[in-house]
Amino acid sequence: MENIDFKTWYEQQIPNPALLKQRLTYLQRQFQMDSKRIDKLKKLQQKLEKFEWCIAFSGHFSAGKSTLINTILDVPLLPNSPIPTSANIVTVQKGNASFVMVIREDDQVEHLTSFEDVSKYAKENDIKEINLHMKDFPLPESFVLMDTPGLDSTIESHQQKALDALFFADVVIYMMDYRHVESKENVEKIKKIESLGKKVILVVNQIDKHQKSELPFHLYKENVSSFLKRYTLDHLPIYFLSLKNFEIEENEWEIFTNDISHYLNKRKQTVIETITKTMYILIEEHQSFLFYRYKEEFETLSAKISYRESLEMLRKRIQKMEKHLREYEERPGKFEKTTTEQINRLLWYANIMPYHTRERVREFIESNQVDFRVKGFFSKRKTAKERQRRLELLLESLKENAFIYLMLPTKKILTNQFKEYRILTEDFKEKIQDFMVELNESIVLDTFKTSALYNEQYVQQFCRDISRNVQRLYRNDLYRFIEQGQHQVQLVATLNEKD
Repeated sequence: MENIDFKTWYEQQIPNPALLKQRLTYLQRQFQMDSKRIDKLKKLQQKLEKFEWCIAFSGHFSAGKSTLINTILDVPLLPNSPIPTSANIVTVQKGNASFVMVIREDDQVEHLTSFEDVSKYAKENDIKEINLHMKDFPLPESFVLMDTPGLDSTIESHQQKALDALFFADVVIYMMDYRHVESKENVEKIKKIESLGKKVILVVNQIDKHQKSELPFHLYKENVSSFLKRYTLDHLPIYFLSLKNFEIEENEWEIFTNDISHYLNKRKQTVIETITKTMYILIEEHQSFLFYRYKEEFETLSAKISYRESLEMLRKRIQKMEKHLREYEERPGKFEKTTTEQINRLLWYANIMPYHTRERVREFIESNQVDFRVKGFFSKRKTAKERQRRLELLLESLKENAFIYLMLPTKKILTNQFKEYRILTEDFKEKIQDFMVELNESIVLDTFKTSALYNEQYVQQFCRDISRNVQRLYRNDLYRFIEQGQHQVQLVATLNEKD
């Protein structure tokens, strides 16, 4: 039996735990020197022994993954924030006692008795995973919830961590922000997860932000369905949720939880299917590992074989080297031009004044009219307080829009450009990740004209003025980034010329 092709042999069998255990052990013996695949096989063996059913939450930063897990657990266990903080895999499962196990990249293990430090550890980069064990876990013992880093992270290690973790999930809930569903990036990530042989469930979160006056909700759903159909993803189940307001008529929370319960009831069958599909994928990965391993050895051996080049071949090599030198000389200018063009295009088309923010603008301008008053006792104090409240609401909306429509795309542009020009050092990775443009009250107050009358014309003008001021702040900070990158490209070009 050991000499039969695995796929042919397996198709003749009926999947069961005993059979899977036998094949996992056999494959570990066959995957010699392929430590990465052997580690994954061992994890699959552990999953089989415990019949561990894992539901993973994936998708964009700030799409609500942690909030959904907290809602399911009915405990504010995981940190959630509009600013991406989690760089690590966090799992939650039942335990005899409540504690936290932190596993670092060097396999050192720390045990904590309090959940309070989870947020701090979730930000550290030298951690492999964080396992939370809850005594009062509301789900069955073999059930695991997994929170993953956002797949749109600008740090490759975060994306790889997320994909490696999804390898062992039985069901993946892919979460999208209500305003960012129709993007090719979503399509790419979802198809990547499907290629791992996973059951994928789509969730559109934060539908409480929908403005029916702009578009009836049923038409919004039709648009989403058409988009998914265009990319052959319409076979996937999709749910529209608001974790903030469960009373919204369009909220499909009840349907969603009922369907998840259905998957839960079939968990043993699902675990067997997951392990079977994952074994197939690991066999293919091992074949690729062997190919590249021996290919590299062959190329190394070939390079050692001496041979004589003809004069014509030598002349062509010199021409090719001269061409490369010219290209290196032009690289700094090309880097500056292409990066600036992409940044300017982003700033020009970024919609940081959507409908709900324009409403905040109207409320702010209205509150700053001379005749604006809050009725009742202590009217003057209440009026000032209401003006401050509306200012803060407008600023909060601006910050959120700037982060989503400018900050995240900006970091992606910088990462791609620095990577393309081979200057994405660890130092630059850190600078890009930490890049932040602060927006404070002055961006609103300095733009507002106190003598302006409250009318639609000035509302539109005020929106344009604030947009330009935010763009200017981003442009000034980004130009400094571009200059640093250009200097680094020039330095690399100079070193190549010397070589």
